Amino acid sequence: MVLVGDTITEEALPTYESWLLDIDGIHQNPDNGWAKWVRTWTAEENRRGDVLNKYLYLSGRVNMREVEISTQHLITDGFDLGTSSDAYKSFVYTSFQELATYISHNNVAKIAREKGHKALAKMSRIIAGDEMRHHQAYSKFVKEIFSIDPSEMMIAFQQMMQHKIIMPAMHLRESFGAKGGLFGDFSAVTQRLGVYTGFDYVDILKKLNTIWEIDKITNLTPEAEKARDYLMHLPDRMYRITERIVIPNTKFEFKWMLPA
Repeated sequence: MVLVGDTITEEALPTYESWLLDIDGIHQNPDNGWAKWVRTWTAEENRRGDVLNKYLYLSGRVNMREVEISTQHLITDGFDLGTSSDAYKSFVYTSFQELATYISHNNVAKIAREKGHKALAKMSRIIAGDEMRHHQAYSKFVKEIFSIDPSEMMIAFQQMMQHKIIMPAMHLRESFGAKGGLFGDFSAVTQRLGVYTGFDYVDILKKLNTIWEIDKITNLTPEAEKARDYLMHLPDRMYRITERIVIPNTKFEFKWMLPA
């Protein structure tokens, strides 16, 4: 079931590409380096969506009609990442989200290997490696921005974490379902399986603070200093909140899955 949700979010590429190409300074110019990067990134993501979709089809355990309906809805519904066309905020989002998808696919690979599904384990591991390389690229973009415009970059980072990084799957739904009506159930299952949890969210924030050396950045404005203080204390606060969250043991039924 988690693999189905991951596939659907990978397949919603038109939404992600249109958002990235709307960032200030990118635009669809064939000679624009940023636009070339976005199209190359999209092409890689598209291959992953294709291979996952084919795996689900060949598995014979998935109702592909319902999967395609959910994919259609996810693309049609779209979603607001909270970045507008701001490059600083957008690269914070992609740095975070690519690391989150690395964790998700890598954990699926581990579970598949434990269950003896060698092909799925290999496929998911390769996909996770792609996600990690994307994360490293985006995080380097942000690190470079910090060296040039530290105060505005710090404020953008803080504003994104206040807004919270929303998952691409947040509007998941089935046929005739309400927008986002399936995300809570999907999220509960991924957390129960240990594929992606609230603790992973906190760990990613810690890693970004470390990668970007938030504690060592100098020449900040008073507003940016406050933003830095917020970011440095946020992981511990979020960890305490996450510890109190109870994941329901409810058995969920998903139209995506065929009867066993």
